[in-house]
Parts: sequence; C-alpha cells; structure tokens
Amino acid sequence: MEQRLANLVPRWDEPLAVSGVPYGYIHTPDDSIPGLFPLGDQAAVIPSFAGDGIAIALHTASLATRVHASGGDSKTYQRMAYKDLTPPVRNAELLASVLAHRLGRKAAFICARQWPVLLRTMILRTRVGHH
Repeated sequence: MEQRLANLVPRWDEPLAVSGVPYGYIHTPDDSIPGLFPLGDQAAVIPSFAGDGIAIALHTASLATRVHASGGDSKTYQRMAYKDLTPPVRNAELLASVLAHRLGRKAAFICARQWPVLLRTMILRTRVGHH
C-alpha cells in the first residue's frame, strides 16, 4: 500500500473539510415543487450523532416510491415525510443542544445511569418511525 501512495500528488494544498451542515433542516410541504420528491438529506438533516441519516434516506425513498406508485403527488409525499421526519429531527436537535454543554453531558450521564430506560427512550425518539 505504501508503494502505491508514494508517487501520488495531492490535489489540494490543504485538506478540505465539511462545514455548514444544516442540522435540523426539514423540507416543509410549503416548499414543495410539483413532481419533485426530495430524498435523504434533501428532505431532512438529522445531527450526525443520532446515526439515522441513512434510515432517513431509505425511509424517504420508500415513502416517495409508495406515494408515486399509488398516483399521489409530491405535495402529498412531502406532507407525509414532514410528519414522519419532524419528531426525530427535533428530538435529536434538542438532545444535541443539551450534549453540547459540559453540564448537559454530565446530567445526561447521571440520568442514563439512574434510569437506563430513559437512554433507550431518547435513542428511539431520534429514530424515524419511533416517535
């Protein structure tokens, strides 16, 4: 492997980074465009720690397929997607805001130790289909 990489030339002088990820974004039905079925992170962006981004992509693809196959329009799809995605994204945003602070993290660990069911409940509330 080292030999393969030895002659490579970097394409950029410095590493690139991802920034400005719009965590908490949810495409609203009011923004619908006829015939357009936003999928995955075009429909909603959940904080990464929640680990449900791929589930959102699969859920929206499945939902869009079902709505389109049944003759539904993109507005119907977007209303349904908004209803499904809003609770887990909002819950993950709330949890992220708590965990962003040292005191919030300490409180979260104490609560998780005292009431393990609370940890399971919070995890499930950041999942599509479990709100």
